[in-house]
Amino acid sequence: SSTDKLPVLLISDSKLVINGKTAAKIGFALTFEVRVLGTLLHPEALEAQADSLTLRTVMAIADSGNISLLISNQEVQTAERFRQIDRSSLYPQLGVGGEYINVENPLVGTVFPQRWARANISLSQMIFDDQFISDFRSTGREYEAAMFKNQSERLDVYVSAGSAYLGYVQTRLFYEIALENLRLTEGNLDISKMRVEVGHAGRDEVYRWTAELNQQRTGVMDVESLMETQRIELNRLLGAPLQKRWRPEPMDEDSETFELLREKFGFALESQANFDRFTEVAVDIALENSPERMFLVKNIEAESIQLGYNKRSFIVPKVFFNFGYNYNFWQSPDEPQLGEDFFDMRIVAELPIFQGTRRVYDMKLSQSLIIELERRLLLANQFVEQRTRSSLRQLQASLPNIEYSRIAAENARKNFDVVRDQYANGIVNITDLISAQAASFTAEQDALVSFYTFLIDSIDFQRAVAFFSETRSQNEIDQFVEDIRQRILASETQ
Repeated sequence: SSTDKLPVLLISDSKLVINGKTAAKIGFALTFEVRVLGTLLHPEALEAQADSLTLRTVMAIADSGNISLLISNQEVQTAERFRQIDRSSLYPQLGVGGEYINVENPLVGTVFPQRWARANISLSQMIFDDQFISDFRSTGREYEAAMFKNQSERLDVYVSAGSAYLGYVQTRLFYEIALENLRLTEGNLDISKMRVEVGHAGRDEVYRWTAELNQQRTGVMDVESLMETQRIELNRLLGAPLQKRWRPEPMDEDSETFELLREKFGFALESQANFDRFTEVAVDIALENSPERMFLVKNIEAESIQLGYNKRSFIVPKVFFNFGYNYNFWQSPDEPQLGEDFFDMRIVAELPIFQGTRRVYDMKLSQSLIIELERRLLLANQFVEQRTRSSLRQLQASLPNIEYSRIAAENARKNFDVVRDQYANGIVNITDLISAQAASFTAEQDALVSFYTFLIDSIDFQRAVAFFSETRSQNEIDQFVEDIRQRILASETQ
């Protein structure tokens, strides 16, 4: 028939296609431009040598490698050394010595030698010294304070590393979406060229899609640059080599963080009454668990010990025991009747009567420091409560936004598919298609942002209550959840 001989004109532009498996085997390094201009098959092959990374492993690596945390760990060791130094003053003190004595008085020679040399051994033991005891007790509280400060910094590292990881994963997914959108634009450019060939459109549409394509290529390269910057920042927080590459696993609704907040505590976000009760319980737990508060509490205790000592220093003496052995190995003139050695034992009590005004101002200084620390504690209480309430308010909004943005993305995508078909058939113009594609691209990004915003908000909440599920066992998580449930039930009956 005549249709068998109908001429068909096919327009085809050359395309750059790269096989990731082949590129990995031959060691081919893909530049930014090649990634943007070409289509990459099997991209996972290029990351085969990278280590897998999850949110749980991120926190484990940061726990052992973060430089700031390593410094904090050493500060705890330093505080322990100060406590050991003060403890040593409570133990017996043993010393050896020697002396040479020359008395230029002729009357002395009739009873005692004028010149003699002796060696001695002395042993002293503090029986009661309020200053030594108070310093030891005080440095003990300061050591405990250093441990709580270390806990606080560890939690901050978890937040920083976890948020950096989530931001990195999110940007990687942004990159994939941007690449997909770029490929769609390349397809739309091909469609516009076909429309020009069949007379359904003018050359202006080709120019418009070409401009759009290059704008998107610029955007893709910007996203990849941001992704690399975030990877470097993540490595710094982990204490890993900055050039280290990872293969992160995208988060989904099966993640521990998502399960903890949505599955375990989703009921608390369903109604305002449940939310209010959950908030009050969370604030109580946050105040109980806050290492920042306990850091200040221990410092107040340490300074209170010093204040007690400063008050008692006016009336309480220090008492110590001293034993000495002296051996006169040479004397002139020789006095055999005096003997070569002798012992002495003493119990001494001392009470300074006047030391200027220092003791008075030492006491006033301790009182001033305690007032300052107590006010800092009030400020810390406010900060902990604010952080808890704010994080829960953010969760209250970000959790339902996941579903809303997902529905919006699905419908925007369906609308784009319809408009694209209509554009290919000449029913709608280029402006409608560009608008529909931009709306679909934005909605898909928004859906991704809403999910990762919820995950980041949940990390902020876990920081507020000082409990990260990624660092705990399942048994600890279950106990934590049950404790909150019991507290909520108790608050309902009040």
